[in-house]
Amino acid sequence: MRFQADAPLMKGMRRMSELVQGLQHGRQGHLGPDQVRQLATGVNQAAAAMFAECQLPPEPDAALHGLLARLMAGAGALDADPANLAPLDDMDAAVRDYTRLFDDPGFPD
Repeated sequence: MRFQADAPLMKGMRRMSELVQGLQHGRQGHLGPDQVRQLATGVNQAAAAMFAECQLPPEPDAALHGLLARLMAGAGALDADPANLAPLDDMDAAVRDYTRLFDDPGFPD
């Protein structure tokens, strides 16, 4: 059984997905260090908005916090070393885990 996503969560995770996809362009050498840091900052801003706006019951809230912690840890690592894109693997997995944990039928694949 998946948790029901509220509107702020759906909006926030769409933004998060866009940011992580944007960071993936760095794997092809299309992003410089400043661009990686800017996208990493966007990840933290999107997470902060979800923490502030989402109104979830305790169990789905805890699941969301786990996903956001992984995304924010990756963003922190990218900010510290924008040349090392290895943290993107777990960030991408966290976005995929969202669709496993939450019912959000319009979420992009």
